[in-house]
Amino acid sequence: MRRRRLWWGSLLVLLLLARTGCGGPSSPEFQEPVSVSEPRAPLRLFVIYSYDTGDVWTGQIRTGLLESLARAGYLFADGSLVLGEFALRSHTTTALPVAEATEAARAFDPLIIVTIDDEAAGVIATYPDRDQLFVFCGVNQTVDQAGLDSDNVTGVLERPYALETIRMALRLLPDAETALILGDSAYGGASSAGSLYWQARADETLGVQLQRVETLSWDVWRATVETAGSEGFDFVVLGHYSGLVDDAGSRIAKEEVLEWTLLASETPVFALWQDAVTRGAVGGLVLSPYEQGITAGQLVIQISRGAHPSSLLAARPERNLLAMNLAAAQHWDLQVPLEILLAASIGGTFPDR
Repeated sequence: MRRRRLWWGSLLVLLLLARTGCGGPSSPEFQEPVSVSEPRAPLRLFVIYSYDTGDVWTGQIRTGLLESLARAGYLFADGSLVLGEFALRSHTTTALPVAEATEAARAFDPLIIVTIDDEAAGVIATYPDRDQLFVFCGVNQTVDQAGLDSDNVTGVLERPYALETIRMALRLLPDAETALILGDSAYGGASSAGSLYWQARADETLGVQLQRVETLSWDVWRATVETAGSEGFDFVVLGHYSGLVDDAGSRIAKEEVLEWTLLASETPVFALWQDAVTRGAVGGLVLSPYEQGITAGQLVIQISRGAHPSSLLAARPERNLLAMNLAAAQHWDLQVPLEILLAASIGGTFPDR
């Protein structure tokens, strides 16, 4: 009988607490709905790619862009995201139908146009509607050089971390004295081999002599790689390699260039882009296409919520990736310091001979 009184007394106290709102959070059925920031109207977004999404780099940028938008509530499933897309070329052709891209974008009537890589950004300078809002992604040139210095434009700059990557190489090769920065001359701006060279050389504490080679010739590229070891270079830092052409003027696929370079080089090859490390370069503080896409998506979200591009500074992604390929380190017989193993993203393969 005493236990029954205690049970009823406890129940009465609980009921009184529930009525007065004391004693902790209420049950889920009485909670206020969580406020979720959702787009007020469908976001009409048009994306112009330099290459089609079958290109690995382009595909990862696209993934980052769409995931960033999805986190903010812009989804295909509920119609809050309406997406149009146009590729200037596949990665095996050389056509650049900028006029066709412009026509397709205008017919779509987007709120925002996103351009991916330098070639696609060429649409911006010639676009007829000077009030059209743009977000560029992966531009190697400066904003002025690329003709993107306009109030209706902002975006994501592609700025490699050459100095940091050379420092990483010196941790694996502490006795290194000379390094080669190698890149094609198809790209100007801040990510050209020349710019990377001067960026690194400006640091007088680096303790390694630097030389650079820039070329469009596939023959010159191969000769440079094959003789790098005999010329006394202790390691190679790889810049752009997608613009090389043979004697007939045909472009060499960048995958072929990278694989040949890795297999032919007697000296370790470090890289500035994630894809190159994944495919067989030793490592580097690399640019991630996924993070570039994420950052572009964040800019799109801010503009869709009322911010104007003129108030959003073009910049590199906030996040970067220290990447390490152990298969490549094994190939060149490198000992990886523990601090790099603990800090780096480990992964990748090395091509078979």
